Amino acid sequence: SCIISMGAAASLEFGEILDYLATDRHTESILLYIEGIQRARSFMSALRAAARIKPIFIVKAGRHSTGSAAAFSH
Repeated sequence: SCIISMGAAASLEFGEILDYLATDRHTESILLYIEGIQRARSFMSALRAAARIKPIFIVKAGRHSTGSAAAFSH
């Protein structure tokens, strides 16, 4: 079991992380907690490719006013 945490100042995009995790032989499934996506097209392309290989679970934060305020605060 491994957890990769990316902070707000991460220089990697979600697409790059998905590409890596999809081909990592130790990764059995992928869980993403997402507050926002900067490069949606790149993310969706990587997501489609990774989902063909491994199960992916996504939690999207900030869909309601309280969550949006928390996500916006950092």
